[in-house]
Amino acid sequence: MDGKGLGSGPLESVEPLAGGTQNLLLRFVRDGRTFILRRPPEHKRKNSDETMRREARVLGALADTDVPHPRLIAAEGDIDILGAAFYLMEPIDGFQ
Repeated sequence: MDGKGLGSGPLESVEPLAGGTQNLLLRFVRDGRTFILRRPPEHKRKNSDETMRREARVLGALADTDVPHPRLIAAEGDIDILGAAFYLMEPIDGFQ
């Protein structure tokens, strides 16, 4: 996160978000900003990483549209960082 200019300091108020059927969602605060991290489960499927990469591309493509969606903050396709591809997005009101 430091290298992408996404604040500094520790992650605070880390909490899992319930309701998902397959992937993990975590909400946390860093440097006063709230983030949502989405990644595959620990025991991921064969195509889980590519699914995360595709979802991030879709969110990026929606950036300049009127379609309601969470704003993509950053995406990481390298599985060596957290053991899986993942992305960060802004929180939005709603349900999963």
